Amino acid sequence: MNVWSDTAAQQLHVAIDKDVIQGIYNDANASNKGATAGADSGAFNLGASGAPLPFTKVNIIDYITDAGTVLEEQDIPDTERWIVLPPVFTNLIPKSDLKDASLTGDKVSPLRNGKLGEIAGMRIYVSRQLYSTTDSGNTVWYCLAGHPVAVSFAAQLSKTEAIKSEHSFAMKLRGLEVYGYKTVKDTGLACLYARVG
Repeated sequence: MNVWSDTAAQQLHVAIDKDVIQGIYNDANASNKGATAGADSGAFNLGASGAPLPFTKVNIIDYITDAGTVLEEQDIPDTERWIVLPPVFTNLIPKSDLKDASLTGDKVSPLRNGKLGEIAGMRIYVSRQLYSTTDSGNTVWYCLAGHPVAVSFAAQLSKTEAIKSEHSFAMKLRGLEVYGYKTVKDTGLACLYARVG
C-alpha cells in the first residue's frame, strides 16, 4: 500500500506542477520577457515569437545569467532565485564549461556528481511540465525564472481513505488534494522563450 500511495503522490505532484507552471508562464512582467527585457536597460534578449533563443552548451550559462540580471533590475532579492528548464536544456549544462570543477569552485564537477546546483545565483530545476509550442518548425519552451515572492501557492491533502476494489480482493487508496496558486508579484517572474540551438 505504501508503494502505491507514494506513486500516487508523485503523479499528483506532476499534475499540480504542470497546472501551476503552465498557468503562470504568461504572468511575467512585460520587462521580464521578450527581445528587450530588463526594466532599466532593455538590453537582454530572452527570446520572442519568431526568434526563440537557441540554447547550446556554449551559451546556456549566458542565458541563465541574463535571466538573473533581468530579475536584478526589478530589485528581486538575490537569494532563493530559481529557473526551471526542460531536460533537453539541463542536458547541456554538464557539457558546458561548468564541467570543469575549477570554474565552479566545487570539489567535484557536475559531470561527475549529476547535481546541477546553482548558476549565477539561480537554483536550477528540471521539469517536463513547461509549456511548449512550435515556432518555425522548432519545439520552443517557455522557461520560467523567478523568486518565491512572485507566486503564492497553497495545498492540502484534505481526505484519504482505503476502499475495497470492485474487481478483486485488493484494497484501493484514494485521496482528495485541494490546491490553489496566484501570481502576486509579476516582477518576480521572468520567461525565456527558447529552443535547442
